Amino acid sequence: MAELARTANGWALTVRYEIHAELMPDFDSLAERLACHSDTEGPIGQIRFYEEDVPEMLINRSGTLVRLPLAPKETPQ
Repeated sequence: MAELARTANGWALTVRYEIHAELMPDFDSLAERLACHSDTEGPIGQIRFYEEDVPEMLINRSGTLVRLPLAPKETPQ
C-alpha cells in the first residue's frame, strides 16, 4: 500500500510494506537519501520489525537520518 501526494511544501510519501532482512541495506540507503532531501525537520516516519510491538521513529536532523528506538510504556505494578 502506498500513496504519493502533493503538499504545500512538496511531496509526501506514505508506504506500508514488508521488507525482508536481506533488503534492509537498500531501505536504509533510500531512507537516508530521502532525509537528506527533506525540508521536514523532526519525525519523518517509523519502522517496526515483524517480531516487535513498538516501532523505531525515523527522525530527520538537519538532513541526517536518525533512528530513535521507542520503548513501551511501563505499567505500574
